[in-house]
Amino acid sequence: DVLGIEQFQLFHHNGGSQDRSRIIRYYYHKDPYARLMPHAYDAWATVAAESSVPVVTKTGGVIIVQKGSAQQATVERYAESLSAIDAGRGVTFEWLGNDELAYRYPQFRPPYEVKVCYQQDTGIADPLRGNAAHIGLARGYGATILEQCAVEQVQADADGVTVTTAHGVFHGRRLIVAAGAWSNQALASLGFQMPLTVTQEQVTYFATPHLKEFAIGAFPVFQWKTDTNIYGFPIYGEVATKAAIDASGPAVTPETRTYEADPVREQRLERWLVEHL
Repeated sequence: DVLGIEQFQLFHHNGGSQDRSRIIRYYYHKDPYARLMPHAYDAWATVAAESSVPVVTKTGGVIIVQKGSAQQATVERYAESLSAIDAGRGVTFEWLGNDELAYRYPQFRPPYEVKVCYQQDTGIADPLRGNAAHIGLARGYGATILEQCAVEQVQADADGVTVTTAHGVFHGRRLIVAAGAWSNQALASLGFQMPLTVTQEQVTYFATPHLKEFAIGAFPVFQWKTDTNIYGFPIYGEVATKAAIDASGPAVTPETRTYEADPVREQRLERWLVEHL
């Protein structure tokens, strides 16, 4: 038997696995992550095949950096990480300059000479669809899912683990913890803590009258590497483009985070977009 335990309601908005879009890509700053990505793509393909719920939409993706800047080496490291993937996978990339970028994606208006890494398999993984498909498939295979059921204690013994919750005590041979920002709280009773830093991040959806120009197929997922790293998406999930400043939020805990937008970060992002798109 398999039991899934969720401290909130299913599809809640308290953690980091909500909304409609996350970037999925092969390239990373370290080779071990790049080597994991074929398995991630394959796993989502299996979920889609078994559920008939597509989770990944390939859009193509670009990483843009000012030529000669300190961040150029980071982007080149991303491209090099693709060599860690089995050649039989056929994962390739292209280097583009200003002219090629303008030809493919005239929406971008870099104010300086750029170096651009384009990878065709980059795209969007939909958290809402992914969560729903996983839950539906798990139930279809006989799993039980409990929601509004906070974990109070975890104890390990020779036969497995005992999990005490607000709705009862459960014993199992194996425990998988996927608690995000609450991981250390879930593991505290085992005397195990991970070096996690929880931050409060913020994304913004921008409505546009130019829907065709920012639709999938016409506009890619993008990352723009500067001192302020910006990323964004074509129109997906909402009739708007989504963009954010990467990893820019303050350190918080699950208890101290707020649900209030930071107007300073929002204005900073909007100014950047006006200058570059």
